[in-house]
Amino acid sequence: MSTDNSYTNNLQPPVGTSYDAKETITIFSDQVLSFYDQEGGGARNTEKLTWIVDLYKYVTGAKPTEQDFGQKGGEIYIVMVHRGTGNNMDRARLHQFGYRVTVPSALNAIVHYPATGTGTQDGLNWDYTISFNQRMSMFNNGGNSAFDFNAEYQETFTRQYALQDGSVSTTGAEFSWEFQTSPGFNFSFPMKGLTVFKTTDPTIFPVTMKFDAWVYERLNRRPGYERYVGNASNSVSVDFKFTA
Repeated sequence: MSTDNSYTNNLQPPVGTSYDAKETITIFSDQVLSFYDQEGGGARNTEKLTWIVDLYKYVTGAKPTEQDFGQKGGEIYIVMVHRGTGNNMDRARLHQFGYRVTVPSALNAIVHYPATGTGTQDGLNWDYTISFNQRMSMFNNGGNSAFDFNAEYQETFTRQYALQDGSVSTTGAEFSWEFQTSPGFNFSFPMKGLTVFKTTDPTIFPVTMKFDAWVYERLNRRPGYERYVGNASNSVSVDFKFTA
């Protein structure tokens, strides 16, 4: 299993902050991804997945009740921390394990950590860093006072035998890892990632977020015979009550 080297989570604003919220959602709990293997003549399990997201929600720059919220510099951020565990159930094959978050067009995916190409190879492993730090112009005292909150999340970890990718697009965020060396049957690996979303429209909530997971078989097969060997999908509604 990957080894944590350092960890800092300062995403929760202090007590008394206005227009902020935290929500934890279990996307999948011991969800088994599988497919029917025509070559093998039967069902094949490829991953057992638990995927949990912690959502930290912030209103910054202007009160969400104000008209022309966006024009007055108002922004709403959602910082999504991915955690959980996957388990390779498929004969120690070299698979890509992928995860996608799709959001409405009014909610923009800004950045995902760690991003593609940021790992540092160390033998058969790759070291990664999640480094998010942003000053938030927030409110307290029932929304009547302003203060600056420094939202910070730092984590370094080692991904054993696998390269991790991550990126954002106009529809959301996607991340994955692909084994470069066989990890062995029933090898467990932790979910690691952080995605930042932003909107300037407080009226879009609740929003529907769609979460997809898949397993893709590429290595150790003949060219042109790559295939998906498991998938799962779940949609959840995410609200934001603007409590002062």
